[in-house]
Amino acid sequence: MNSAKIIEHLDVEAYCWNRLAKFLNSEFTASIIQNLHQPPAKQALNVKRQAEEIKHCLMQAREYFRAAQNVTLATRPVLLYYGVMSMALAEILLKQTADSRLERLRQEHPAHGLTLNVANAPKPNDNLADALVSMVAKIQTDGNANPRGTFEVWRRSAREYPIAGRQTRATINGSVNGFGILMGAIDQPFAVIPKKGITLKDCLVDLPYMADVLEANGMRVEMVRATMNSNRSLDDRYQTTLTVHPHSQDLIDSFGALVKFRSSAINDLTVIEYPNGYSIIINDVEKVGDFHFPSAITLNQERVNFSCTKTPVNEFGNLYIALHICGNFSRYYPDIWLRHVEMNSALALAIEELCAHAMERLPLLMLSELTRTYHVLK
Repeated sequence: MNSAKIIEHLDVEAYCWNRLAKFLNSEFTASIIQNLHQPPAKQALNVKRQAEEIKHCLMQAREYFRAAQNVTLATRPVLLYYGVMSMALAEILLKQTADSRLERLRQEHPAHGLTLNVANAPKPNDNLADALVSMVAKIQTDGNANPRGTFEVWRRSAREYPIAGRQTRATINGSVNGFGILMGAIDQPFAVIPKKGITLKDCLVDLPYMADVLEANGMRVEMVRATMNSNRSLDDRYQTTLTVHPHSQDLIDSFGALVKFRSSAINDLTVIEYPNGYSIIINDVEKVGDFHFPSAITLNQERVNFSCTKTPVNEFGNLYIALHICGNFSRYYPDIWLRHVEMNSALALAIEELCAHAMERLPLLMLSELTRTYHVLK
């Protein structure tokens, strides 16, 4: 993604689905694939086929999401999981080659790529923290212990999201303000999920909009809130400022440990400390050279949330894994899950909150991937 766009529409979900409808036009999608990959002319038929398959995946995803709106929590997680699966396939088909077309995937990766492990089935009266860690998603492997399945194929082309924020460019007569990409993402895939797997708790603590539910249950998101902006001088020097908002010291320390600069950049950085927070000013971005901040989510034009964990997925991946866990738990443990729903347990309420946010965030993230433009709320 090399650009950013602010969504000002009040109904974000409708806005995103309406614009995703463009990709139901196979000719339009084929032109996107052609521009992105520049395949030789002899691959024109494969490009057309992939465009058709993207259309079908998006049509199915839309149907799953519509159905999820019209059912209760008893089955909503299942429908949303299959919806995110269809979205993952659409992303794969756009970003990867003809080797990842659906026919080939069915031959070489005929599995979901994740399996649900429930050590001790959570009871309705369990506290939320215990319930969340009891459910784990682990990778599926082939006979040689290599990862296999749709999730693994998605991982190979998944990337961190860029960081977007306010930009100010100096002019002879003053300045011009805008909004765009401040930091691009490293073009390399995430690491394979560790053998121990990823718990539902691991997913939720990396989603900033789950903060209220977690805090109400004595937990917290493992992210720091920050703002970031850049200034471009008349002589084309870029200065970028990151301000970390007040947090507990252990979170700030965890974030700081994940920030990487070359040792030679020390003279081009300014650090201003505040009570429970600080600012890092990169005085000349190009002079500093390579540096890295942890995985981030730009929720809106004023706020960036940085992960303080090392979970190897982006926001879409966290929602993908979380919905795999919740969807399979509700499908294969109906006797236990429906007791949670009937009693409005802490787990049921947390999953209900997750589903509500997934309904909005997943179409937004899908639109960002297919248009190669990071969409951010106003």
